[in-house]
Amino acid sequence: MFIVGAVLPIPVWYMQRRYPLSLWKYIHIPVLISSTALMPPAPTTTVTSWFFVCFVVNFVAYRHRYTWWQKYAFALSAALDSSVGLASVFIYLVFYLTSTEMPSYWGTKTNHCPLAANSGYKNYKNFS
Repeated sequence: MFIVGAVLPIPVWYMQRRYPLSLWKYIHIPVLISSTALMPPAPTTTVTSWFFVCFVVNFVAYRHRYTWWQKYAFALSAALDSSVGLASVFIYLVFYLTSTEMPSYWGTKTNHCPLAANSGYKNYKNFS
């Protein structure tokens, strides 16, 4: 992974120099790579919603409703962050302390990932 982090900024830097007025000036590879390391182990669908909310608040609202962004962006960020913590506590209290079972639907009945069934990557050579 070190090689990717060392090599990937070079083409981005070249594109920033070649096209100084394009969107390349907004791409910062070390920030992108380090932010993926800080993500909690969550389903991949949450990354899509994180990206969408971040794009709307920090790009669209910043460009078109700057006074709203200046006034409410920090409060919105704090509210979304704290709601994740509160939801985690709520889910723990409801499902674990009351011995409630997970709702049954197609995603909980079958095993979609063979690696998860074998506790990770221990037996990855056995999969084709």
